[in-house]
Amino acid sequence: MKKWRWKKRGQKNATQPWEVALKEIQSLQKDHAWFLRHNALTPIMVEHFARLWEIGGKWENCLRFLRLSGQQNVLIPPEAHDAAIRVCYRHGKYAHVVGQMRQMIATRSPPDERSVRLALLSCEECTALERTGLKQQPDSWVLAVSLFDAMRSNGVTMHQQDYESPLRSCAMAGRWEDAMRILDVMRKDNRPISSQLYRLLLAARIESCNSFEEAQRFAQMPVMQNGGIIVYLALLRCCMTKRDWKNFDRVNKEMRDREFPETFDKMRLLIEAAYVREQWHSVLMRFARFESISRYEEKRVLEDKVVRAYPEDFDMPEAILDMVLASYKHMKNHKDPVVHTAYRGALKRKAKGTEQLAFSSDEAVTVPSEDWMFSQEEREKKIPPKFF
Repeated sequence: MKKWRWKKRGQKNATQPWEVALKEIQSLQKDHAWFLRHNALTPIMVEHFARLWEIGGKWENCLRFLRLSGQQNVLIPPEAHDAAIRVCYRHGKYAHVVGQMRQMIATRSPPDERSVRLALLSCEECTALERTGLKQQPDSWVLAVSLFDAMRSNGVTMHQQDYESPLRSCAMAGRWEDAMRILDVMRKDNRPISSQLYRLLLAARIESCNSFEEAQRFAQMPVMQNGGIIVYLALLRCCMTKRDWKNFDRVNKEMRDREFPETFDKMRLLIEAAYVREQWHSVLMRFARFESISRYEEKRVLEDKVVRAYPEDFDMPEAILDMVLASYKHMKNHKDPVVHTAYRGALKRKAKGTEQLAFSSDEAVTVPSEDWMFSQEEREKKIPPKFF
């Protein structure tokens, strides 16, 4: 008697339902003329496509499909954008979440509450990356404030995170006035305010002070007494903005005397300060030190698997890499081998950073001709795009 072999539950080689659905659509789409005439890409189909990609976790395919649909003037329903936001957030693609939300605002597509909350958190992540990347005019905080005000004006139930996330975005972007406004709203709504939140706001205020003496007064407030490295980094940034190198060195020496750990943020800040002061050798030495420590720490995090690995923590902004390469031009003939090691490390990181996906490039979208947009006969003559 023949024995039946049953597949175990969760077996990976089994075809998933979402894959079957997409394969059926692909088979129909092989005959483009027939598919276009009898199966128009309606908003409900766009929604189903996006949700299938979401179920499969294929965020790249989902974004590519929505982008091509927009280029072909297909009406994209808000549910499709919501699906793209969810799958992008699940895979840590926060910049794409912010981009989808901005597109929904531009096209006046109403997002659901979950998408708004995910976009708020993504704005915070993008603001942190903009701060690390030395972006001159960060703009993710603007969307965070707009979403925060929209949630309150529309009567959406506000959770604690919905207050704190835009406040942190404003503080990291140096917009301490907007952060203070959100803090006042938290007071009016009787929301708990932690000392860490106060310190983050005051740190942003310290960085924007006009003098070191004014910054010191804020740093000596009672809530900042146990602020630790947050206070010192804010003072260092204030000194660097004002080119007050005397107090910069004094604060840096005080941190060393108190044996504060040298974080990656401080390492990046010291590299930038050394470049501004035209200390070319110091730029290369500090970058080589960052390269050595970051590689060791990243390897340890990946091997131990005790905490979650965040690749952006070990990244070096493009602006600082340019500083390292520019500093090497002044030190080409130096005998120190670390100088050349730092140069090769910067080149390697620079080459790695130039890789990008084709669909995420900022190429100009071709505007269709009017006869194609408004004539059904001309539209049917066109070969529809392959979405997969």
